[in-house]
Amino acid sequence: RLDATNALWNPLVSVITSISLDHTHILGDTKEAIAAEKGGIIKYKVPVVVGPNAYYQSIAQLAKKNEAKLIRVSDPHASYDEENNAIARAVIEQLPLKNVEPLGLKMNLPCRFEVIAYKGKTFVLDIAHNPDGVEKFFETLKKRFSIGQVACYTAFSEHKDYKSSFSVAERYTENLHIFSDNHPRLLT
Repeated sequence: RLDATNALWNPLVSVITSISLDHTHILGDTKEAIAAEKGGIIKYKVPVVVGPNAYYQSIAQLAKKNEAKLIRVSDPHASYDEENNAIARAVIEQLPLKNVEPLGLKMNLPCRFEVIAYKGKTFVLDIAHNPDGVEKFFETLKKRFSIGQVACYTAFSEHKDYKSSFSVAERYTENLHIFSDNHPRLLT
């Protein structure tokens, strides 16, 4: 409703990938409240694509109110990047383009499960910043690698639900290292 993404007044399609408890200090402290805020992006008669974790009922009501075609990506996916690719493909199907295969679907975007080998060790970078995202990151890590001992290095903004995110990470890791710096929003 108040998001910067609403700067586009006449989009070809709107997209809501997921709803989780994030930005609660701005959007509300329940998934229903957050869905109502995120649903503010839905425009009159503009198709809206939603992911499987987008709190469907609230979004469906807003789509109906705006006479917007609702496309739900609901198939289970092995990992969140496969889910994001499925959402992107559903969006592309709504665009007036033919035979398009976006480059972004073919490449691993930086800091989204980015695998780096350094000095004989494997590092996986990810920008998960809420408990749901952290959970999906570790689920994907387990599926892609036969992992033994894992160390997690993280930093969080102070307004994020870092305590719950840390609780998720602790279930999967041997060591949890928390970084802080002089950034004004960083948890210290």
